[in-house]
Amino acid sequence: MNLFEQHDANSDGLLQADEIPEAFRERMMAADADGDGAVSRDEVRDTVRRRVAAAGAERSPEELRARLMERLDANNDGKLQVDELPERMRERLSAADTNGDGVLSEEEMAEAGEAWQRRGGGGPRRGPGAN
Repeated sequence: MNLFEQHDANSDGLLQADEIPEAFRERMMAADADGDGAVSRDEVRDTVRRRVAAAGAERSPEELRARLMERLDANNDGKLQVDELPERMRERLSAADTNGDGVLSEEEMAEAGEAWQRRGGGGPRRGPGAN
């Protein structure tokens, strides 16, 4: 379940400021591009894509993967196991596990990153509608 599903109390597909946990409120409301006092999925997605693009302009995909490995590879085996991932990242990054062994190799991370870039920053996906 994502932030929208968890907190959209009135099920209108938008997050009002009072529906967003305090810890995320200011940052989420900064994505309110049309100024209507609510944040849509599209506004959040567009904001995240701009931030990722800005960060990516500063670092190569290889540098980003290396930094991710450095931060998350707790046992230093050069792979990311699902239990090494923060909870918020598990589902999305687990989808990049193309051989289903429960581990993300550098190759799988590279493939997922390339797919993510082809989709304009949408993240690795599996199942219907996946590339």
